[in-house]
Amino acid sequence: DDDGDDDEEEEQTQRGVASQADAQSKHKREFAEAGILQSIYLENFMCHRAFEFKFGPNVNIIAGANGSGKSAIIAALQIGLGARAAATERGSRMADHILHGAKEALIRIVIKNRLTQVKDEEKGEVKLLDERFRPDFYGDSITVEKRITEKASSLKFFGHHSKKALSLPHSASKELEFMLDHFNIIIDNPVAVLTQHKAKEFLAKGDEKKYFQFFLLASCIKQVKDDLIKVSEEIKDTGALLHQKKGLIKEVNQQVADLKQRLNDAEEMNSLQAQIVTLEGTWAWAVVQEDEANLFSAQEFISAKEGTVAELDAKIASTKAGTVVHEATLQERQEAYKSVTERVNEERRKIDAFKSDIKTINIQLQGLKTDEQDKKRMLKEKRKRKRGYEEQKEKERLAASKGNEERESLINELRNAQTEVETLETKLDEISQQMNKAQDDVNRLHKQELRRATEEVNAVDIQLRAQERELSNLRASKTDTNQRWGNHIPQILRAIDEAHRRGEFHEKPLGPVGAFVSVQNQHWAWAVQSCIKNSLHQFLVQDQHDLQVLKRIARHVSIVVTNLRAPAYEITSRNKPAPEFRTVLDEIVISHPAVFNLLVDSNNIECNVLIEDEKETRQVASSNHTNVRQCWSMSGCRAYSKLSSITFRRPETNTTVLITKDLSSAVQALEAAVAKLKEDRMRLSQRQRQVEEDVNRSARIMEDLLREEGNLKRVKAKRTDRINAIERMLEESKEELDQSNWDMSILECEREIANLMEELEGFAEKAAEFERERHKVEGEREKHVQGGQDIRNEAMSLENQIRECIEAISLANSKQSKYDSKKQKLIQEIDHHKAQFSLLEAKVDGSKKIAIGFSKDRIDPKGEKASRIFEKMEKFKKRLEREQNNRGRRTYADIKNDYENGFAKLADSEKEFNTIEKRNLKLKSGAKARKKKLGKMQVMLQSNADMTFGNVMARRKHEGNLTFDAKQESLVISV
Repeated sequence: DDDGDDDEEEEQTQRGVASQADAQSKHKREFAEAGILQSIYLENFMCHRAFEFKFGPNVNIIAGANGSGKSAIIAALQIGLGARAAATERGSRMADHILHGAKEALIRIVIKNRLTQVKDEEKGEVKLLDERFRPDFYGDSITVEKRITEKASSLKFFGHHSKKALSLPHSASKELEFMLDHFNIIIDNPVAVLTQHKAKEFLAKGDEKKYFQFFLLASCIKQVKDDLIKVSEEIKDTGALLHQKKGLIKEVNQQVADLKQRLNDAEEMNSLQAQIVTLEGTWAWAVVQEDEANLFSAQEFISAKEGTVAELDAKIASTKAGTVVHEATLQERQEAYKSVTERVNEERRKIDAFKSDIKTINIQLQGLKTDEQDKKRMLKEKRKRKRGYEEQKEKERLAASKGNEERESLINELRNAQTEVETLETKLDEISQQMNKAQDDVNRLHKQELRRATEEVNAVDIQLRAQERELSNLRASKTDTNQRWGNHIPQILRAIDEAHRRGEFHEKPLGPVGAFVSVQNQHWAWAVQSCIKNSLHQFLVQDQHDLQVLKRIARHVSIVVTNLRAPAYEITSRNKPAPEFRTVLDEIVISHPAVFNLLVDSNNIECNVLIEDEKETRQVASSNHTNVRQCWSMSGCRAYSKLSSITFRRPETNTTVLITKDLSSAVQALEAAVAKLKEDRMRLSQRQRQVEEDVNRSARIMEDLLREEGNLKRVKAKRTDRINAIERMLEESKEELDQSNWDMSILECEREIANLMEELEGFAEKAAEFERERHKVEGEREKHVQGGQDIRNEAMSLENQIRECIEAISLANSKQSKYDSKKQKLIQEIDHHKAQFSLLEAKVDGSKKIAIGFSKDRIDPKGEKASRIFEKMEKFKKRLEREQNNRGRRTYADIKNDYENGFAKLADSEKEFNTIEKRNLKLKSGAKARKKKLGKMQVMLQSNADMTFGNVMARRKHEGNLTFDAKQESLVISV
């Protein structure tokens, strides 16, 4: 039958060839217009920089000298239409075809895609033959454009009128394959492209087997043979698959038979399964009954605990009322303390004013004393001059009277007395200077050093109390970390939690900010804390409503309104200093986005630079680097540029590092600071006592000088009285002698002395007035100093009262905390039992659903426990399991399902086997027919080739023939 089919197909082929030849004789075909080269354009390809060639409608001959680029056009056609680079025989890579010095090459090939005119010679009509490829998509021409670079190549398609590359439904290489197949162009076939190398190789070698292989390749017989080999392999694989499927069908048939027998045996298990179903329903409703009893017990327990919570609420309300009273008292004391502080400041201003007045009086008194000394010196000179005049006068008188022993004795006594008076006046001046110096020492020691020492002691006392409170907070923070920010902070946080539970806040506040901050490296803790210290104790709220609620809870905390739900800012390199600078942002660890945003907005942590060396800190601050606000050293020193000048600040020495994770080291550091303050307090107290002793010593020296001055003045008065008596005695005993000139000079000196004495008396009155005024101002100042001390004592008393109020509030808060803690535990316990209650409710609902799944009507277990029913049910199940073990541990439904699946699998396997068998038969039949056709076609092509070759040789007046030997696969060419 197959041979008959082959003969019929061969006859049909021969008839088709004959009819085609007849059609060609009747119709005259014009030049083809589809699948014909129209033009080629080359750019930077081989030797062509820019070349275009338009093809004629028939044979095209390209002539030129060697190396002018003729073969380059053929190579471009090969590569442009999909050939490999090696097929051009001009290079092993695509990039080898790029013009030397260029980066890429371009090949653009235009192929005609129009209708072909065919003329009917008999009828004289012209018809159109449509051999076009996708005319609706491309139009009258198809442009294939290929770009080649050093690393890759690209392929694009253009239509007749399109300037942009067309979008293809598949890859460009696939589109090229479809087009070449449509136009029957085999680019690797030597009939299509015969290169110089292949032509020379064909003519030069003369190898008969090579000639035969060339014939097979050119006639496409080799391609058909290769296809037949592939079909033969597929037939072999399909036969092996059929053999495998046949064995599988046999196994499945046996399995289906076994499953049928097991299905019959499994029907006996249905009765036992029905009894188990009945017991399952009874057991499920028994479980529901027991769960409902447990649910009722849980409800009673929750009610009792809620009553206890109500009692605790009453105690908490009472404690809160007491806290409100203490807080009101605290507010009053704080307001009074504020008023007292203002009074202390006012007294200090008054004392400073009195100090200024005393300083002015001292300056005036010192000037008056200086003038007094000048007058006394002038008085001394006048008296000395007067004595000179008197001595000259006395010499004249003695010369005239020739001596008087008694008078001479009086004169000598007068001179001695006057000399003694002068000596006393000198001593009095020295004592006056010593008294002024002693008075200045007293004033300086009493008003300056003693006051300064007292103020230093008071300042250290205040600082010591603050440090001791802070130390107490830090020690307490070992159990509650929030207490490091103040004794009142844990209480505020508990109040916030309670208000949040009551739903008073739109969003729960955050705080204090320091609780959300830490540092990566503890060496930078002081610098980072110094940078953000103003924000550490702040609280954050979502809006104004939450602000008012928090103010009512905590009156004395700093509050900032911000968006607590906002994500953290994105800090880019444009917002930060240069990468070589380490910023506070790099060192700080922040656990909440809202706190991060606050520190960026308020403290510019991304622009504060950390530098280890203080000298380098100043240098960086003075260099005006971009995005550098302030520079901080490891010791907490700060440097920044302001108005073209550098400001450098030392850190506060009494600051405790609070943002450290190691509280023990912070406590140790603070204990050391407190111990140092106590040592300073002791040292300053000793200095205060030393200054008091110096004041008392100066006062005793002043008293001694006053006594000595009184004694000297009394001696001077006696000597002055004796001088006056001697002068009277000499005046009475003198003889008449014209000494008017000396008398006038002496009188003049006496007048000047009298004037100087009056001025000195005026100086004494003025000095006394200045002293009285100074004593008055000092008295007023002492009153205000004492008043200021009284006010400070009052302030200290208020501080103690405030501390007592805070302790009372803390005690009340402690009680409230205990109540809250107990209440919280009860609430947690209630919540836990409510959760358990909800679980029990869910369990009851689940049990009911399960029970309804077994039986919609409630089944009364009749007092029998669920566990007992379950045991009975398990016995039946074990019995059923034994039966299942005997039958492969499969239920009736499982076995029935297995049987149905096995039967379906058998049907599918048989269907698949039949399909594969039909395909195998079809492949065998087709391969057999194709082999016969191939043999006959090869013989026909060999005969036609030999005849054509002979005709060609005859036209050239030669003789030649082709001799084919298919068995030896050789071709002999003779001419």
